[in-house]
Amino acid sequence: MTVSNDDAGKLTFAIEIPSHQTLPADKEVLVAFDTDRNASTGTARGNEFAVFVETNSIGFYRFDQANGLYNIVPAVPVAGGYSNGAARIEFNRSALGGVSIFDFESTARRADGSTVDDLAPNTGTWTYEVKIGPPVTRKLAIRSLNRQPNPPLPGERFTVSATVVRVGWAGRFNGDGNGNGFCAGRIGGRRVEWSGVVSAGRVSCQFEIPASAAGKRITGSIGATDGGAEVTRLFSARIVAPKVTLTAGGTSLAPRQPEAGRKFYYALTVFVHTGQSEKRLQSGNVECKARVAGRALENFEERILKKEGVRCGWEIPPGTAGRSMIGSIVVRSEGTTLRHPFTRRIR
Repeated sequence: MTVSNDDAGKLTFAIEIPSHQTLPADKEVLVAFDTDRNASTGTARGNEFAVFVETNSIGFYRFDQANGLYNIVPAVPVAGGYSNGAARIEFNRSALGGVSIFDFESTARRADGSTVDDLAPNTGTWTYEVKIGPPVTRKLAIRSLNRQPNPPLPGERFTVSATVVRVGWAGRFNGDGNGNGFCAGRIGGRRVEWSGVVSAGRVSCQFEIPASAAGKRITGSIGATDGGAEVTRLFSARIVAPKVTLTAGGTSLAPRQPEAGRKFYYALTVFVHTGQSEKRLQSGNVECKARVAGRALENFEERILKKEGVRCGWEIPPGTAGRSMIGSIVVRSEGTTLRHPFTRRIR
């Protein structure tokens, strides 16, 4: 006879009877329980409950002292049966009134109760104490919080992502697909629209920052639920006006090399970068300067070409072949400046 239990209170009994690999139709095995450990209550042997294992059935019974019989309790789920020389019984200790200690005995006998083949133990009863481990507390924790871009920019998408881990239980957060993420955000008391993505070990939320929100603060929360556990982390960030920068792209020269006594055109593609966005220069002003042998050249063209960049034009003086033309193109737009120096040999 072996007895065990798990932390949920499920009791498991195994009664080995090597002489019978299968249970004959006229035999039964029962395990009887004295839950109050008082021999004066229940059956003549002090038992209040019993589980009967027969060839094709198993059931949980309560002793009725009024009529002196065991009555089946259908509401109690009990599993098991008889095979390979052993009876196996499984049920929750709640069926015994939730007691943590009880006495019990096992009997192999004829199904009509007329003959007892074996009684275990031979004298007295066994005592079993249910051992329940401490309850498993499922928790979630946020190990890291990332923001992109940091700080958030007006008119841009702001992403907050959290690395979520399980604490005290196995597996990755959302590893079985049962995890969920949630977010909330406000700017100046007004709710910000968001969308979220949940993957194994991570929650990400994207907030649409209004273009008019520069200088304001976004406050919010990001969190996750999984297996009944929940975690939330607050965040706050000031929305800053994005830094504007100008960068030079490709150039176009006509002719490819300045020539003495001829007009020379220098076109420059200019890009405007605002936060994560990029566009071609459309407005501003341009200043075109050039010198040959220390003498300033007068330009006849300095203008912005819409969606293309800027173009400068100079008249190259005669007699300057072999000398160097040293110049610069200065572009100003949206409060920032780009300086593009160049040197070309005149032919």
